[in-house]
Amino acid sequence: MKTLVKGIAIASLASTAGFAQAELSMTVGMVSDYVYRGVELGDAGAYTSIDYATGGFYAGVWAISDGNTADGIEYDIYAGYETEIAGVGVGIGYTAYEYTYGTAAEDEISLSLSKGPVSLTYVDGELVDDTEYEWLIIGADVGAFSFTYGEEDESDYDYMEVSTGTEVGAVSLGVTLGGNSDGSDYLVLDMSTGIDL
Repeated sequence: MKTLVKGIAIASLASTAGFAQAELSMTVGMVSDYVYRGVELGDAGAYTSIDYATGGFYAGVWAISDGNTADGIEYDIYAGYETEIAGVGVGIGYTAYEYTYGTAAEDEISLSLSKGPVSLTYVDGELVDDTEYEWLIIGADVGAFSFTYGEEDESDYDYMEVSTGTEVGAVSLGVTLGGNSDGSDYLVLDMSTGIDL
């Protein structure tokens, strides 16, 4: 899941980013399938992140093993800043997607706006071969559920997801049901725990 796992990790990081006090934390977990923006990228895998947040600024490293090969590790390095202007949440972020296998790599810059339970994110990305892409992602929280719709500009590819989760003691449990315009449906289960460092 990049979709479920990374979404939860970055969302929880963003929720702490507004605190003036600096926070260093770690997350460890497992996911049943590795899906990101509706694309299935691997089988069940373990993931971890180390995150730093202070006064709206955040930075971290997130890594996942897809379980298929010994060297099948993706690690993402990200940083950004979030604040509120006239009651509207505003954010800017950068993410570098790196891999220990193959020659793939990506860089993305994101701009986001949020008001209440609704968010809008624009992503401008570039692959290692200089291919550029853009995403528009809309999110909404309704009670215990989160809804996400994303569309990639160049290929007319899109996906839609609904997620929910709960906490049992120190363990976070999540589930995401989604589908994409290629006709693929998926169900992702996630289990993680956070540690303050």
